[in-house]
Amino acid sequence: MNTASTGSQGLLSPTERFTVLRALGVFETDERIRCQDSLAQFFLDDEWREALRFHSMILKRFESRTPGIYFYGLARTHFFDQILKHAIDSQISQILILGSGFDSRAFRFKAGNPINFFEFDRDDVIQKKHVRTVASCMSVGTNNVN
Repeated sequence: MNTASTGSQGLLSPTERFTVLRALGVFETDERIRCQDSLAQFFLDDEWREALRFHSMILKRFESRTPGIYFYGLARTHFFDQILKHAIDSQISQILILGSGFDSRAFRFKAGNPINFFEFDRDDVIQKKHVRTVASCMSVGTNNVN
């Protein structure tokens, strides 16, 4: 994979690692645990998006290095998705995400009223997210992302 985007030694950053896990989770055959983040792949560089075709091999490699990381990632994504769904049902108008990384909830969740998403992370992560969002033509609809 492209080591220029992954930092020293060609390792994925934590942000990229969890994005790959979410992208892999979309291929999950068990619909009860399948990841609903179909946008995660668009935050990955071209080489990683292409590599997703070999999702079972990538998953085995992740699991061999960190056993349980895949199901942890799926459970974590599902947990925070449920919290956001509850917040939307409660008519919340603002969401603050610390360490937002390549979070896609502002793009995936729509409500009757616009939601203001405030995403905080390192400048390089926010910049990379912005570039990949524009390149993928993602839209937040009526939501606002700051």
